[in-house]
Amino acid sequence: MSYLKKHYDCDFNPLVVLNNKQDVLLVLQSAALTMKNPNHSHRGGITNTLFEYVIDGEGYINVDGVKRNVSKGDCIIIRGDKVDPKTFCFGSSTDNPYSKLSFHANGSFINGMFNAFGVTDAVTIKKNCGLLNFFQNFVMSLTKDHFDSLSCMIAIATIMDKVYNNSDDLPVVNDFDNLVDNYIERNFQFPPAPAKMAATLGITQKALSKYFKKRFNTTYRQYMRTKRLLYAKNALEYPYQKHSISKIALNLGFCDQSYFSKCFYKEFGVYPTEYRQQIIEKNKNNRDN
Repeated sequence: MSYLKKHYDCDFNPLVVLNNKQDVLLVLQSAALTMKNPNHSHRGGITNTLFEYVIDGEGYINVDGVKRNVSKGDCIIIRGDKVDPKTFCFGSSTDNPYSKLSFHANGSFINGMFNAFGVTDAVTIKKNCGLLNFFQNFVMSLTKDHFDSLSCMIAIATIMDKVYNNSDDLPVVNDFDNLVDNYIERNFQFPPAPAKMAATLGITQKALSKYFKKRFNTTYRQYMRTKRLLYAKNALEYPYQKHSISKIALNLGFCDQSYFSKCFYKEFGVYPTEYRQQIIEKNKNNRDN
């Protein structure tokens, strides 16, 4: 993963959750994917609770003169109301810079969760947390405005339960490939431009091209097209009576059925209508036998 001179901020409209009395339950202010940068640091106070997950590398957090090291797999929760801005700072290792996911939140829901878990410390670091897949799903859903109030509160409660209650029901996923895989799964039906995917992942378009060539031995566009066509092939197989070919093409972002059919033939050597008929006949023969 190449070094970048700045971290990549993922902007979204803040989410404000109110109760039936219009009191503020939860405010989600920002989310970010911070890429490897030996100069990345912050000094001074923070006004919200900061949730972070270290994807790779190492860094540090300094509170009241006590320096704590963080590294790959660590989940960190920092209470902004508990840190002294005069002594508080955090940053990346210069020798092994970290990449990390983070979001800021506040409100009575957050305070209630701290009270429920009996948390009074300003900083909590859960080593080898195994929350990457879950954490990055949540952060990336925020950056794409694919969230709702209930889902956000459940996600935050799950993270806090894992950190404070030693819950072990989430899988351990801890490498950059999984960030890419998750992004692909969420976007392959309507693939974004390579530049947009590269920006979301915090790398250059050139680096993205090299990554796909090295890992998948193909280009980004070809990989996404093949993945859509494989999905289409599966949709044609089952349940074939529920999906028209034009609808399958539309749902996978192809401009029209004709273009979809040409791409399908180029990939599999048979047109979608022919493939569907083959499946119908195969299923009929299986029933007859």
